[in-house]
Order: sequence, then C-alpha cells, then structure tokens
Amino acid sequence: SLYQNFMYGEVKFLDFANLTDRLELNGQDFIQISFTTPGISGRMVKKKFYVTNYNQLQVAYTGKGKEVTLGFISEDGYLSMQSKVDGAYKGTVSDIVQKIAGSKLSNKLVTVQPTSNVHSFIIPSWGIFRTMNWLAKRAVSSSNNEDCSFLLYENMDGHHFQSLHGLSTQESSVVYNYNQANIPVDISSREGLLKKFYQIEDLKFNRHFDKVKEIDNGVYASEIVSLDLVTKQYSSNQFDYLDHFDRTDSVEKYPLIARESNLNVNKTVQSSFNFVGTSSLSHDGIDDNFKYSDFTLKRRSSILRARSSSLSIIVSGDSNRRVGDVVSLDIPKLEPTEDGSSDPKDRMMSGRYLVTSLQHVINKEKGYTTRLELSRDSLPFEFMNAGD
Repeated sequence: SLYQNFMYGEVKFLDFANLTDRLELNGQDFIQISFTTPGISGRMVKKKFYVTNYNQLQVAYTGKGKEVTLGFISEDGYLSMQSKVDGAYKGTVSDIVQKIAGSKLSNKLVTVQPTSNVHSFIIPSWGIFRTMNWLAKRAVSSSNNEDCSFLLYENMDGHHFQSLHGLSTQESSVVYNYNQANIPVDISSREGLLKKFYQIEDLKFNRHFDKVKEIDNGVYASEIVSLDLVTKQYSSNQFDYLDHFDRTDSVEKYPLIARESNLNVNKTVQSSFNFVGTSSLSHDGIDDNFKYSDFTLKRRSSILRARSSSLSIIVSGDSNRRVGDVVSLDIPKLEPTEDGSSDPKDRMMSGRYLVTSLQHVINKEKGYTTRLELSRDSLPFEFMNAGD
C-alpha cells in the first residue's frame, strides 16, 4: 500500500508432509517469493520475506494433513522492529531520511525526492518507520513549496520517499477497459490476448467524495495561527484549495469542486481552525525549526483529497504493476446509450488514477490475478459554475 511502510501477505497451502514440524517454523524464518506474468513479457519479481505467524492452522477437510496459512512481511518491516533511531540530525528532510535509511534499512532508498528547508532534530529512540513518517509530515518539495504530500512506501522495487503530487506527473503505464456485457474475447491472436489481459474482470466502487468530512477536515479551506513563545508574536495563514490546486500537480486536470459556487467551500476558513506554538530561537542559525505553517494545512488537504475518489479492480496477473504507478481506466456509461453517442465513457469513473494498493493473488485453481486499489485527487472534466 502507498500508505504502508512495508509489504505483507500470506501463503496458504495443504501440508501432507508435516512441514510445520519438520521445518520447525517459529517466526524466525524467511521465504523467497518469485513470480512473473505468464505469456506476457513481465518483470520477474523476486523478494525475501520473513514469516511472522501461522496461526490459522487446522486439520484439512480431507481428514489428512493440515491447512496452513503463513503470514509474512518484507525484510525491512521485520528488521525495523528490532532497531531504533536516536541522535541529532541536521539537514533537509530528504537528507536526513537518506542518512537513516542508509544505516538502518537493508537497501538504499530507490527514489528520494529532494526537499527544502534545513532542520535540526534530536530523535529520542523512535522506531525507524515512526521516525521517517514523522519527518515525511514536515517535508516540503524543493521544486515546489506548495507540495507537502510526502510518503515513505515500499513496493517490489524497494522503498521510495516521494510526494503524491510528484507521483501524479507520471504518464499512464497502462489502460484498463471494463466490459460490462462480459463479451468473450478471442485470445488466439496476440492482439486478442492483450485485449483480454487489460480487461477489468471485476469492478468495485469504494467511495466518491464525502463533502461533510472533507469540509470538516480542512480539505477545501482552513486556517492556522502560529504563536512564537519567545517573541510573543503571532501569525495567521489561510488555505484555499483552488489556489493550492492551481499551484500543484494532480492526477487529472480539474479540481473536485466548481470554481464558482453558491457555497464557496474554499473560502470558509473557519471550518477548520488550527493553533500551534513555535520558537524562533530553538536552534542557532535556524529562524524557525518547525515551520508548521509551511506544511500543516497543505499536507492535510493533499493527503485527504488523494483518497476522495477510490475504486478497486481485479485484472489478469501483472508482475509489472507497482504501487505508485499511474494507470488509466476506460469505463463505459452504465446506462443505455444512443447509437453514435459522442462520449460513451463514464466521465466520473474513467480517466487517470494512482495505484494506492496492490495485491497479487496466485491460486492453483483460479490462476494469477492482480487486485488494484485506485484513487485520484482530481477529475478529468470541470464542474459547471453557479449560474451556467
């Protein structure tokens, strides 16, 4: 998942050889998993995981053997629980994250998006991922100070420290099509095989905005008041969603609300009020070590609106897909359409999405499928303004 620091999964099998006893499984074991996409030039996935449990242990339905479920997590997820971060660190957030990863993780970060602002922090024996998540919340992109949406996540390639807005700039890696009528596809040719491969087998709508919660949580408008505890001076910063949207990259081109509305939810800053205390003299040479007003409101809005619209699809197993990819969906209108309709697509559901969660399912009977959870922070069309 894009919002998880490490990967996890489970393996289910029938044990007729009493392997759980012979192998002396005790939660200190690891397994090597490798797979690829059959029939398609997919990347070979190979990764080491640590077994954490096999609690779901029961006699098989045949009366012989056992049904075993092994839970596992990635190597760094396992090892991170046995190590702490302590000491003083100074530099940009991305520099500090790289330094911690280099000394605490099994491999270097695959991707590190540079950040601005020099900080000086003392980490008091926190866990590795707790520390990195705390730092990510304070990260501001060096290329755009409006981008404060950083996350630390892991996919099959390794760990990445990137922002949601940065990920949004990618080209779509694939286009998936939804065949509502479930019309059979001839897979005797390569063209037919690819058409079947990129066909959505199952589609589930998870959510499509909750304006009450979004307004209450400050997605569209908010205010933060900072009080300097040394000088006794205070400052106020207000957040306007439409202004922020125009200054950052998004998965699609248009915002989640109309630019002109009778409600103007992007102007009601009192819907979410925040107060923080800070100190201008906490560190020599650093005017404001915390800079809460720089990131708090922007990050909260970016993270929450990234989940505004979400759906799940099941497609043919694809070892090329990664959490953090951008994919496109082509979903027809789920209604009778007139012949020659100029736009047969469902505008609200079709378009570009960010892959926020991915699950590979390999089943002896059903084969290999991939479940993708997709989200986006914007729309491929613009809402009409009030009075239009």
